[in-house]
Amino acid sequence: MYDHSYFTINHKGPTIVTSERSIEHNESNIPFYPMPFGPGGELYAKYKKLADKEDNVIFTGRLATYTYLDMWMAVKQAMLKINKHLDESR
Repeated sequence: MYDHSYFTINHKGPTIVTSERSIEHNESNIPFYPMPFGPGGELYAKYKKLADKEDNVIFTGRLATYTYLDMWMAVKQAMLKINKHLDESR
C-alpha cells in the first residue's frame, strides 16, 4: 500500500492510499511492467534510440527505464529527474 501524502513535501487535503496487484498480461490490458524476455529487449532498444533524440521530454518510470520499480521508486526517480532538469535549466 502506498500513502500518496508522502510523495510531496507540501501535501494538503485528503490522503490517498493505493495498492497494486499483479496480473498476467493479455490483449485486454496494458503491460505496466517490463517483460525482459522474448522481443522485449530489442523493442526497448529501438524506443530508447528514438527517445534519446527528443528534446524537452523527460522519460521516466518502469517502461521508460525498462526496469521493475515499486511505486515509491518510480515517484522518486521522476522527482530526481525533474529536479536535475530544473537545476540544469537555471
